Amino acid sequence: MAKKTRRSIYEPPENAHKMLAMAKSDLTFARVGKISDDARYETLCTLCQQAIEKSFKALMIHRKVPYPPKHSIEILIAEMEKQQIILPNDIKASALAFVTIEGGLSCPFTTPINLGIAIPLSEYAGNRRYSLSDKPLNEQEYKNVLARCEKIVEWVEQQIQK
Repeated sequence: MAKKTRRSIYEPPENAHKMLAMAKSDLTFARVGKISDDARYETLCTLCQQAIEKSFKALMIHRKVPYPPKHSIEILIAEMEKQQIILPNDIKASALAFVTIEGGLSCPFTTPINLGIAIPLSEYAGNRRYSLSDKPLNEQEYKNVLARCEKIVEWVEQQIQK
C-alpha cells in the first residue's frame, strides 16, 4: 500500500512492475497513432508524456525512493538526481528535449531549430493537451516524441529487470 505525504508518495518496491505496466499501456495507445481525423497528435503526445512520467516513477519505486505527486518530468528528474538515481545523458536529453511547433527538436539549453514555439514534454500533462492553438502538432513531431518515449520506457524496463 502506498504511503502519501504532501510532498511524496512511497510505494513498496514490488509495485514498480505495476507502474511500469501502466506506462507501457500508455505507450501502446500512443503507438496506435492518429486513426481518424478527430484524433489529435497532442493527445498522442500526452500519452507519451504519461508513459515517460510513469516509467520514471516506476524506476523510483524500484530504487525505494519516494516520488513527488507531480506530472512534471523535469521535477521527477531533479528528484531522481537528488536521490542519486543518475540517468544516462541520452535518456535525460530525450526526456528534457522540447517539441518545437512547425517541426524539429531543441534541447532546453540550445536554440530551437525553427522559429516556432518550443514546448517541454511536461506541457502535455496539462496545458498543451487542452490547447486550442492554431498551430497543432504534425505527424513528424508526434513521431519524434514517440521515438523518445519508446527509448525511455525500454531503458527503464531494463533497469527494473536487473
